[in-house]
Amino acid sequence: MPHILSFELLGTPSIKVDGETKIFSFSKINALLYYMVINKRISRDEIAGILWPSKDEKSAKKNLRNTIYQANRAMGGEFIVSPNKTILTFNCDVTVESDTYRFEEDAYTHLEEYRDEFLKGFYLKDSDLFDAWLAKMRNLYEHQFIECCYQKVAEDISFHAVADVEKNIRKLIAIDEFDERNYQLLMRFYIENHRNGKAIETYYELAEILKVELGIEPGEETKQLYQETLKIANQKHGDLRKKRAYHFYDRANEVERLELNLANLKQKKPFQSVLVKGDLGVGKSALCQLVLENIQYSYECLKVTCYKAEQKHFLRPWRELLQQLMLLLQKDNLAEIDQWEQTFSRQFPFFKELKAQSMSENVAPAELNFLAQSISEALQQLGKKRPLIIFIENLQWMDHGSIKLLTSVLLHNPHSDIIFIMTLQTGYRKEIYDFIASVRHYEKIITLDLSPFKDFEVRAFCEKQLPDYSFQTTTLDFIARESEGIPLYINEYLKQLQESNTLEVLTPKMNDELSLQFVNLTALESELVDFISFFQKVAPMSLLTQLADAKKIEIYTALDNLNKQGLVKENVYLDEVCFSFNHKKMKQYIYAQQSAMKLRVIHEKIAILLEQKLNEVTEDSELLAAIGYHYRHAHQELKSLDYELSHHQAFLRIQHELFPIYHQEHLSSQETVRKAEPSELEKFKEIGTRLKEIEGQYAEDSTYQLLLVKFLYLEGRYLINCGDYNQGLENIQRVIVKAKDFHLTTYLLRGYRQMIYYYIQTDNATDMAHYIDLAMDVAISANNNESIGILLRLKGLYHLMIGDLDQAESLFQESITIFNIANRFDEKYNSNIAAAYDYLAEIQRLRSNYQQSIKLQQKAINLCKDNNLMTSLAIFYVDMGITLYAKKDYDQAEIYFLKANELFEVTASLWKRVQLNAYLSLIYLFKQDYEKVAFYIKKTISYQNQLANPRDSGLVYFSKALIKEKYLANQIENSQLGDLVTEDLSYYVTKAVENLSQYRDRYELQVLNETFHLKMN
Repeated sequence: MPHILSFELLGTPSIKVDGETKIFSFSKINALLYYMVINKRISRDEIAGILWPSKDEKSAKKNLRNTIYQANRAMGGEFIVSPNKTILTFNCDVTVESDTYRFEEDAYTHLEEYRDEFLKGFYLKDSDLFDAWLAKMRNLYEHQFIECCYQKVAEDISFHAVADVEKNIRKLIAIDEFDERNYQLLMRFYIENHRNGKAIETYYELAEILKVELGIEPGEETKQLYQETLKIANQKHGDLRKKRAYHFYDRANEVERLELNLANLKQKKPFQSVLVKGDLGVGKSALCQLVLENIQYSYECLKVTCYKAEQKHFLRPWRELLQQLMLLLQKDNLAEIDQWEQTFSRQFPFFKELKAQSMSENVAPAELNFLAQSISEALQQLGKKRPLIIFIENLQWMDHGSIKLLTSVLLHNPHSDIIFIMTLQTGYRKEIYDFIASVRHYEKIITLDLSPFKDFEVRAFCEKQLPDYSFQTTTLDFIARESEGIPLYINEYLKQLQESNTLEVLTPKMNDELSLQFVNLTALESELVDFISFFQKVAPMSLLTQLADAKKIEIYTALDNLNKQGLVKENVYLDEVCFSFNHKKMKQYIYAQQSAMKLRVIHEKIAILLEQKLNEVTEDSELLAAIGYHYRHAHQELKSLDYELSHHQAFLRIQHELFPIYHQEHLSSQETVRKAEPSELEKFKEIGTRLKEIEGQYAEDSTYQLLLVKFLYLEGRYLINCGDYNQGLENIQRVIVKAKDFHLTTYLLRGYRQMIYYYIQTDNATDMAHYIDLAMDVAISANNNESIGILLRLKGLYHLMIGDLDQAESLFQESITIFNIANRFDEKYNSNIAAAYDYLAEIQRLRSNYQQSIKLQQKAINLCKDNNLMTSLAIFYVDMGITLYAKKDYDQAEIYFLKANELFEVTASLWKRVQLNAYLSLIYLFKQDYEKVAFYIKKTISYQNQLANPRDSGLVYFSKALIKEKYLANQIENSQLGDLVTEDLSYYVTKAVENLSQYRDRYELQVLNETFHLKMN
């Protein structure tokens, strides 16, 4: 079969042989191949001189021979051949493909082949001739692309085939980012397609590039297009309030709305002042500055910033505004400053104190109203000369007097030449919201809400800001997670990557910005903020009231204030009011300020308070994890590990115990079934590492040994459940040895029981009986009725496995009796009783008493449904399905199998999955739905490979035998299914008989006998 040699040269180059990418040991092999694929037949002398210009002819040709040899060896054949001593070409038996061939043949049709410049990023050291050839080819292909691309864009626009227009224009811009014609083309495209926000965004993109790189502004034609965009958008002003389809990460929609109002200001059309709202760092000021810097007409701007530290300084922002106002009045010769000061001073003696740091708040409302009127008159004078913009940053920190004055000025501003642009950080202040309500009611203001970027927007933002940086997925995930979509934090992380290629959680600038959020807090508010930072997720109010040294009513008030300031948020978690920071960075900042001593003391105090709650709610998995977290940060490693292991134990009991024992008060919450997290094994590894690290310090400590046994047991059963039998069994054997050495009866019984479960999974009755006897001796000696009841059921299962049905039935009934007696006090054994009924149902199925089997199976199901025992319920659904299948009630069997499948989709246990999928494949075989047969037989095979149970393997072969039989009889027309049963029919039948249990799989063996007329023992 001939080889296929494929080249991708338009963009980052790659070479493939039969679909496999080839990486060569040195770049001159690549250069040779690139030159050959373009020129097809080349002269040895020519290429030797190009690749080794500094070598003499003999050395150059020697190097060329070696390069050809290395190239052919790497590609796996004689790809480069020499028809004579002077020519090199590709072997005629090799099919050579290249994107350049397709592009050269018809560039217009294959425009997408031009991904980037020819051989992008490829460089050959010390070869001017090759560089010259490379530059020539790049220019050739680029020119061809530009010519065809313009043609394609024009034709697509004329025929309204706009799918590729934007992409192709962007390619043109990438070729020359300073060519305004391409931006103009893109803007026209956006305008014609009613995407004015994107047109404005494109203009800003060009303006920024020209300003930063060349220090110039866009040309007149581009500016005219920009003005045309604003005019069109202005005509559609009535539609501005409609919900946008999606949120551009460059804030195009918000920019457009702000631009419209500023354009209307210039054109003396109706406009509104604008309030830009959002969280700290979301880009409010940056958005406003961007728009203000790109205003295309002459204007005056008064700017003031409000500071949290000056929030109680009466009229402080207006002092700065009035100072700027006076200077403008003087500059425009509209009035003498002295006249204005005299005017104000006659009415307000306090006016001259505006230059002081603070003022008296004893100003009558009438005086404020007159001041507002006087300011309006002054603004009016300025507005007559040119449009006036008043930009107020951080409105949330304006004092209440200034807010009243601002409200009055806005409400009594009849002029069409003064606009207020304001930013407001998310939070709650009654005065602020009263101001917004008042001015918005009279349509004096619109609000723009800036949201944090979504994850995909964060990625797009990063890649646009650093187009030449090769982002790893993990890096982008870190930035998206840590920044929570806040541009301030994203930019800080990008700066770190540029400067040092590292990522610190908090940068100095982040610390500076965050520190401003927490100034001027009361002592109690600061204390509560500190406490909240100690909690991993949320801080329950009940614990905060115990931690803080204040009355409850004072704590409630302080928390409410923090909430209103936008520092913390209130939520309900597990029916309890809790608090957490508004953003992750706030928590990180506050926590980093705590001293080492305080960290230990407070974490320990919280752990102790949580332990008191644990007494009320036994074995709450999340609570156990929280206590472990706090003890770990209190540097109490043994206690931490104890609780973390208890957390894993509770989790595994829910996820991996077929028939768990639950206290009645937790039945409602235990079975919110979910899959085990992929990181579960990593958590075990981490705990194992921590135990190893402290072994030298605590090796002789009985608590440490108990923790080690607990860890080995939990990790071992987790590994066994996941199919890693070797490591899992090694752990359990170590548990048994250590439990004997340290007289840990509970873990000795658990270790024995885990070995029994393993031998059940592997259908090994002999070894199972050995461990049942060992465990029963220990349970009787310890007078442990719970374990005796479980072991009686397991002993019954042993007799079921060896075909002694009568003895098995007797032991199951005895187990039920023991647990029924125990259940009079606490119904925590329902799952174990249900398990015994399930086995009794199996016995009746083996006796072909299907109706009696169904009744017993229903008892097991009802016990689990009534008590929300979903993990066990999945097992019983499968067994009910098998009974119904044997009864030939295929529709009902399908219903129960699908119910089980729904539960298995959200749990980690592998138990019964092979049976479930094998029988589903057989049901759909009966129903002639062969696509589903293939789907479920594939799943069956995947689970079979994870387990060591011969019965499961036998069932897979059983189902494959029945499928193969129909396939050979030409009753199945499905090639995919045929690929799943490629062995001979006799192979599947033989393997099924070898692996199925002669005692427990009587039905399946009977079917094989009836179908294939086997001689059965």
